[in-house]
This record gives sequence, C-alpha cells and structure tokens, in this order.
Amino acid sequence: MKQLIIFAFAIVAIGSCAIPGDAQSKTQPKELGQVKWLRNFEEAKKVSAQTGKPILLLFQEVPG
Repeated sequence: MKQLIIFAFAIVAIGSCAIPGDAQSKTQPKELGQVKWLRNFEEAKKVSAQTGKPILLLFQEVPG
C-alpha cells in the first residue's frame, strides 16, 4: 500500500511539471537578467564585429 501511495505521488509530481510545447520551442525563450543571448551563430558574428565584443559558445547536451 505504501508503494502505491509513493507511486501515485510521483505521477502527480511529474505531471505537474511545466513541459514546453511545440509552439514555445519554436520561439526564443524569455531571458532572465540583463544579458541578451543570441541563438544564431551568424547573427552573433555580425554583432561581435560591430561591437568588438567576443563570442561565448555554450555547447549543452540535453539527454533524451
């Protein structure tokens, strides 16, 4: 019985997590803080050339 309660709680907890939909993944997510991050390398190269600021590349592996 205790395992059933824990299992039910886990299902409810997982189901209540926010999962982005297809529509949201096609747009750039809202950024937090004062830094404006670009997600297009070609655009970032243009901005870097104009402003003289370096480019930071972040390679992030998302499991799945």
